[in-house]
Amino acid sequence: MNAIRLKENIHNRKGGVIALDDMLIEKSGKQRDGVGYLKDHCSGKTVLSHNIVSTFYRNGKQRIPLYGQLYFKKDVADQLDIWFKTKIQIAVDLLRLSLSQVNPEAVVFDAWYMSKEILDFLSSRGITWVSEAEKNRLIQIGDDWMQLKQYAGCLQKTDFNRIDKILGEKRYKWIYETDVLMKNVGMVKLVILRTRRNSRSFTFLVSNNLKCSGLQVFAYYKKRWSIEVFYRDCKQHLGIGEYQARKLDAVVIHLHLVFLAYTLLKNAWCNLILTKILQGVHTVGTACKTLKKWVLDQLIKGYKKAPSGKF
Repeated sequence: MNAIRLKENIHNRKGGVIALDDMLIEKSGKQRDGVGYLKDHCSGKTVLSHNIVSTFYRNGKQRIPLYGQLYFKKDVADQLDIWFKTKIQIAVDLLRLSLSQVNPEAVVFDAWYMSKEILDFLSSRGITWVSEAEKNRLIQIGDDWMQLKQYAGCLQKTDFNRIDKILGEKRYKWIYETDVLMKNVGMVKLVILRTRRNSRSFTFLVSNNLKCSGLQVFAYYKKRWSIEVFYRDCKQHLGIGEYQARKLDAVVIHLHLVFLAYTLLKNAWCNLILTKILQGVHTVGTACKTLKKWVLDQLIKGYKKAPSGKF
């Protein structure tokens, strides 16, 4: 089903970006296959959950989840009698599958996935990657190694250029860019962002493509937000966490059905029937409400037209 979904719905396979991330689906009940206690980085708490790693393709109007795979802790994998893979290993597998489907301009991910395995895999294929970097990453300045936060603190206000760009839920006013040698990574394009000129807080973006300008790196990474919106829509409107099944096969089927529903709703312009119904609709939440109303209207019309007692 997933192969058919991708074949029928990816209409422009060149360009755009692939975003990589994972999502926790909090569950209750330790008897469910595959659940484990995992850290929720948003709340800082450890929660009983399923964890799905996935890739997402954004290109023009297209918003399509590509592949997803559940991650299990080693003890959980042993209980299920399946081969244990780290999230990084799963991510590499998903990127390999994704790159067989599309040819993106860049692959984007947050700082957690900025690992040597992923960077080496993408660089070996000549793929541009863009990632946020932790502030303790080391770069070479002269003959010394310096943390990013220390380097940024040494910069003058005049080193930054004025911008007015939104990234995620923040608006950045200042940008600085340079090429540096990053430890265990190599030469990278470094972009430093500030929300205010006097702010002591910085956001660091890096890319292996030294030809990219700072604003291009920013533009690539901004598109990573699409996978966050995808996860939010799946949780709020498509019921990705509302399954009650205990068996792992049923969970996997449910996740693929949610991927299918999202693909159809976000790419309604490819479907003649949905295009007419969802004209002027841009969000998944509004699309769900519009389709529910349309189905109800059709039922009412059918009831009124049907002979008495035969509806």
